[in-house]
Amino acid sequence: MIRKMINTVGTYVDYGGIANVDTEEMATEVLVLQIVTYTYKFKCPIAYFLIDKVKANLQSQFLLMAIKKLFEIGITVRSITCDGCVANIKTLQLLGCNVSPNNISPFFKHPNTQTNIHCIMDPAHMLKLCRNTFGQINGITSDAGEISFKYVCKLHELQEREDLKLKNRLSASHVNFVNKKMNVR
Repeated sequence: MIRKMINTVGTYVDYGGIANVDTEEMATEVLVLQIVTYTYKFKCPIAYFLIDKVKANLQSQFLLMAIKKLFEIGITVRSITCDGCVANIKTLQLLGCNVSPNNISPFFKHPNTQTNIHCIMDPAHMLKLCRNTFGQINGITSDAGEISFKYVCKLHELQEREDLKLKNRLSASHVNFVNKKMNVR
């Protein structure tokens, strides 16, 4: 008999021997590192770590290990792309990047070649963070008047009510994003 079901497999935190770990701690997430080529349509996961709220110092160790291992097999990492969460920004700082608006230096040195590895905040995720913040604040005052997410909602309501298909492609998912805050598809 075939049954539709979901099984959850519990396992402990495992950092792949890169750092010591308390074996009694249960993993709640998986951190996956993958490589993507610039010129070909190719991407491949290269490592995964069973984690429970990974810290920036560990994440930086994972990245350095991956960069070194890839270099050993002839692959040179040229950039790292991540979203803008606090742990990722701290990780980039630990690697040597400076993300301060007054002194931006978005790269660090490759451990083997001393060439620059550039760090890129994923634009889709960064736009979602801006949208989420814009949706949560009450508004911003400018010389031209109030800037508020409520006007985006009102525009959407008008388009729905009048059955308008405007070039802005504003949809219900753009204004009702609370349950899908970081969905970038």
